[in-house]
Amino acid sequence: MKRLIFIALMPLMMMMAGCENEDRINEDDLQLSLILTDSAGNECYTFDRGDTIVFLYSVKNMGDRDIYFDDKSSNVVLQGDEFGKIYRQSDGAVAASTSLWIIDEELEHKPHLLPADSTWQIAMGYPEFYSGEYIPSGEYFTKFRPRFVYYDSDTEPDERTPLKELNTDTLTEKFKIL
Repeated sequence: MKRLIFIALMPLMMMMAGCENEDRINEDDLQLSLILTDSAGNECYTFDRGDTIVFLYSVKNMGDRDIYFDDKSSNVVLQGDEFGKIYRQSDGAVAASTSLWIIDEELEHKPHLLPADSTWQIAMGYPEFYSGEYIPSGEYFTKFRPRFVYYDSDTEPDERTPLKELNTDTLTEKFKIL
């Protein structure tokens, strides 16, 4: 009899276990983007030599639920030197690299709130964070593949809250320097 009850309840237990493993965050609600702006914050893809070029990376939460993300793992400035790197379109060679140095061992992994229907941004400007002279006139591009790590939780996470990583594409933008 006990075996019969167990077999009858097995589908119900599997359904309940499946509910616990469902994602709480809909990844389609997250929009990652890269745009270039001038020093005034206007989206721009043609610059005069010596102009400030701002690389603006954004994560928009388009959903109706708050999301907590890991501040250290999701910070593109800490993910190597790809963010803000400038390449020549003609041959793909690096034309300019950031001279920004950050000691990330001092930074902690901590939850950062991204409320529903809001945006989190990081900006870095050329030439302020670059070494060397202005790059010459020409056609260029920038690209990087961001890492976005979030907590699978409806409430403020703690050290036991599982982390998930968003599968992201490489973000690329082309621009000209006159």
